[in-house]
Amino acid sequence: MKKIKKGETLGMNLQIRREKNQNKDNYKKYTTQMTASEIKECRKSLKGIIIAPYQDKKAKGIGYNLSPSELVYSLRKGAPLQIFHNNEGSYVWLAPHDTVLTLSYEYLNVDDDVTGTFHARVRNVAQGMGNISTTLDAGWKGMLLLSINNPTKKRIQLQLTRKLDGISCPCDLTTLVLWKSPQ
Repeated sequence: MKKIKKGETLGMNLQIRREKNQNKDNYKKYTTQMTASEIKECRKSLKGIIIAPYQDKKAKGIGYNLSPSELVYSLRKGAPLQIFHNNEGSYVWLAPHDTVLTLSYEYLNVDDDVTGTFHARVRNVAQGMGNISTTLDAGWKGMLLLSINNPTKKRIQLQLTRKLDGISCPCDLTTLVLWKSPQ
């Protein structure tokens, strides 16, 4: 940027305005992060991304919270984990130093100009769990394979569902952050 001398404030203001307008034009050229309201709008119009089953309350901030299915496969055991049920819902135990795979409860159908990334939820990380970050490819159609690991020396309970007013509801496992490319 050009060094500004005394008395050049008008020129400087014009330069700043030109740069702001150029930035607005560049903004239209690049991929942008989708907000919860944009995700909700996609659901209403059935364009961009379709999530089924869909719940408005899972679209928060800049993402959508995805849930695990009740199929949880242990890589260490080479078999599905036993699902336990109680008055609070359903859960599995993650063995120390194990990684498990689960399908998402939701089915996704995204357009060719939509991509995404998955991010760990603080509630799960605070218990000691880690999720292996991955991406959502443009044009994806189907359920997602989600991985969760237990890097600790203790067994960790992974809640799959919670009962609310006697109804079993899927728990949030990971946050999907979506990105839309310009058309």
